[in-house]
Amino acid sequence: MRSNPFLQAMVCPLCHGQPLAKYPAIMAPFVEYRVFNGHTDQHPAQFNFCHCSHCGFAFYDYRLNEEQMERLYCKYRGEDYQTQRQKFEPWYSPQINALIGDNSTEIAHKHALLTEILQRHYSDLTTIKAVLDFGGDKGQFFPPIVQHAEKLVYDISGRKLLPGILRLAEDELTSGRSKGKFDLIICSHVLEHLNNPLTVMAQLRELMAPGQKLYLELPFDSPFYKKMRENLQFLFNPHNRLKDIFWQYWQLKKRQWKHLFMMHEHINYFTPDSITILLKTFKFSLDELSVRSIRSESGNFKAIAALATAKD
Repeated sequence: MRSNPFLQAMVCPLCHGQPLAKYPAIMAPFVEYRVFNGHTDQHPAQFNFCHCSHCGFAFYDYRLNEEQMERLYCKYRGEDYQTQRQKFEPWYSPQINALIGDNSTEIAHKHALLTEILQRHYSDLTTIKAVLDFGGDKGQFFPPIVQHAEKLVYDISGRKLLPGILRLAEDELTSGRSKGKFDLIICSHVLEHLNNPLTVMAQLRELMAPGQKLYLELPFDSPFYKKMRENLQFLFNPHNRLKDIFWQYWQLKKRQWKHLFMMHEHINYFTPDSITILLKTFKFSLDELSVRSIRSESGNFKAIAALATAKD
């Protein structure tokens, strides 16, 4: 934990800019309950939400250990997860839970976005022989355009994979046996959850040979750039009950009044500038980067989409 540059940071872990603006933060009660096995008296002391004015990156300077991360993401979005979360967040119904990750509208839009980007940068998509989706859930995010390729998923949730999808084991990720195997690596909506995204970026870069491509997609949801109405759109959808809408709105306003940030599952908030710096740090050349709107059945959200090529 001490070696983690995000923990009690004094400079930005990505661009090394300083000083960081720091704001008081607390842990979301649901996360606190799940990671501390229901012993909420073990919650961390005061910590901060940090913001770099140079690259725009924002993050919490408290980090969970590996055991706590496993508790949080074990059987992620399964029945127990949903039940526990709804106790603390009444709006998080089984219907809302089912939409996240398995939302057909969102999946189709993500497929279309990645397909559009790949078609711009590959003259022959059949040269993609193997694809890894790092953090790819059960494999639902592979677009049809790469169905000819061997498709593997690395994911800690343990969800059953879709037919035709293979699982990449932990030792294959770290042993070096898979180096150069994947013509394309997808890492979509993962880095924002991680204790140390720099470690994972190093792992992914180590897997890649020069010329192979990495596709990053991350939510552009930093509170320093996101307007209140973007939060509210997720409340006013047909899957939420009126009383839950009022409850969630009240929670948002209370935090706004207190200037208090609440650490939930997203602990890192990226910007286009910070992603550009991250890719350069790990010896990628940037092919394309844009901020896109992703449609889902519970509302639209902004995402940063970047395609990069591993350099020599």
